[in-house]
Amino acid sequence: MKIYKMVFRIAIICALQFLAGFCFSQDYSEKFGGKWKVSSSEKYLSKGAMYMNYGKSNSLKSDQFERLEASMASREYFFSNDGKFSVDWKYANGSYHDEGKWNIDENSKLHLVTSNTHLIYTIEFIESDVLLMVPEGQEKGQVKRFVLLKQ
Repeated sequence: MKIYKMVFRIAIICALQFLAGFCFSQDYSEKFGGKWKVSSSEKYLSKGAMYMNYGKSNSLKSDQFERLEASMASREYFFSNDGKFSVDWKYANGSYHDEGKWNIDENSKLHLVTSNTHLIYTIEFIESDVLLMVPEGQEKGQVKRFVLLKQ
């Protein structure tokens, strides 16, 4: 009889862990679902906090920085509740589009996977419709963090 009780308890614990993980992912699906735009306002994040080497002698040339800043300000993400996403942006004279899948791992890291990239972000909801994104493993890039605003 004790073995049945132990098996029953283990089954209950496993079911609760599964449901907690399911609710966790459902919660993120609902939070992420919809259109988001990169904020160009310094209300949540200064330019120095957003860009690598901002204001330093080894930063990008003025025209390069202006193109980067315009490109970031043009970025719009759409996250669907079924785990798909798309992103549109402009750079110089071109318009770009990419799409793929998104998910949140057990460490609360956002993964954006397309046909040729796998980007990972540490995320923090500053407000329910304001999301801080910190790229991981992208030390060569110029953007060290950015804010998305839900539209």
